[in-house]
Amino acid sequence: MVKIDATNAKILRELLKDGRKDFSAIAKDIGISKNSVSRRYKEMREAGIIIGATTQLNYSQLGLSAVEVHFTIDSSNRKKVEDALPKLPESWGEAFNDVGPRDGKSVFCLFSFVRDLREIEEVKTFIGERVYSAEAKTYIWTGAKNMPYNLTFGVIEENSGEPPIEEAIAKAGLIEKPIIDETDLKIIDKLSENGCLSFSEIAHSIGVAVDTVAKRYNKLKQNRSLNIVAQINPEKLGYFGNVEAMIRLVSGKDMSLAIQAFSAIPNLYHISKLTGDRDLHIWALVRDLDDYLQMKDRITQVPGISKIDIELNRLFRHEYPTPRQYVTTI
Repeated sequence: MVKIDATNAKILRELLKDGRKDFSAIAKDIGISKNSVSRRYKEMREAGIIIGATTQLNYSQLGLSAVEVHFTIDSSNRKKVEDALPKLPESWGEAFNDVGPRDGKSVFCLFSFVRDLREIEEVKTFIGERVYSAEAKTYIWTGAKNMPYNLTFGVIEENSGEPPIEEAIAKAGLIEKPIIDETDLKIIDKLSENGCLSFSEIAHSIGVAVDTVAKRYNKLKQNRSLNIVAQINPEKLGYFGNVEAMIRLVSGKDMSLAIQAFSAIPNLYHISKLTGDRDLHIWALVRDLDDYLQMKDRITQVPGISKIDIELNRLFRHEYPTPRQYVTTI
């Protein structure tokens, strides 16, 4: 079994910032030899701790909106929902997450990226026709902060901090919206399947020159259209549950201060800004029940919270981050 010491934790966090970062650069940044990075990476890969790499995408640049639809149903109708889910449009198929029951009710969430808001109504109608008592709330994302590098892996040390992306985000906001064509989308698809593919492998697969892939990849990354991150198995690192919280802030509260406070909580890995009756949706990983209670305390103690719904869910996937998550835009 591979021990996750402070050095392995640093390597993991570097790869969760940039999944294509080469071993020489990692070695220089964390103060060890390239051979040591290579050996440790290989050990973690063979142990199933590191399982690959995938993409984070800026969906607004792809003409898509991130949407959550939360349904509340009688628990007696849960089987009807479970039977209906496989018949949903493919883009909605991966996002079922049971967060109930509550007082005889079950709450589940569907998530997707949509081009036309009519797609939301179609899914709500689809569920409503099968579960007549379903109540639906819709939340549209207006921004996201994706922080897999905020995981500690049970190692007590000072986190290495956020990658220097704020300046890149600011610059991206000053340039025209990038034009993403069919070739770019093919490159994104290949990297979503395997973020470590070489440019030559991608070029051969989609029938373009290697130089074309390299230039387009660098432009996508520069424009914050795309980021590559390593994928890990949370269970192999001792995590057992996922904490979710839907938060409404006090009217007039500076949302950026709340986001900054949540970002400072170790193992809190994602924040979404929302429209609707909640302002933020946050996620964190926890290792046990004591860890959950501490996480709950830290979240609820952030100043400016008016209302919060917080849930502990089992881990339902063995890969994190999942492919094609939202890149940081806030």
